[in-house]
Amino acid sequence: MKELYHTSPKKIESIYPSEWFGRNLFFASQPYYMSNASKEIYKIKIYQLETIESSDLFNHKESCNLEELVKEFAEEIEESTGIEYDLEIIRGLIDGSECAHDIIEYDCDYAYEKVSSISFRQQYFACECAKVLGYIGVELRDEQGTAYLIDADFALKIAEHQEEE
Repeated sequence: MKELYHTSPKKIESIYPSEWFGRNLFFASQPYYMSNASKEIYKIKIYQLETIESSDLFNHKESCNLEELVKEFAEEIEESTGIEYDLEIIRGLIDGSECAHDIIEYDCDYAYEKVSSISFRQQYFACECAKVLGYIGVELRDEQGTAYLIDADFALKIAEHQEEE
């Protein structure tokens, strides 16, 4: 069983879909602090088999059920960048084998904003794919290390809450 932590600057009363991550929350193996304001700590205990590594999403026997999400992400990226990407690249973004920094052209003033947005959205789509496959969330790797994006409704039902002193 794994203990995972989410921190927040204020107590979570209800979940509203965020622009980047939908109805999902990030967790890590120890409390992390995005700012000094992050005083609320939520701890959940989950089994390893309740999540899937993003790199395994398209190796799963039911991965054919993910194609609608792949197409949705492809459309979102095309709308944002004006570029149509091959679906194999989109799958790579979702499973973490491709990086938004490598596929976006840096020929405009707002390229960094687009890359950041796509990077966040690829994490969202990885979690949504995991949920389609029957998991509560996805294990991701980024510049901060290993993180878990977990269905917020599920997480808050089982979370132990404490306020840091």
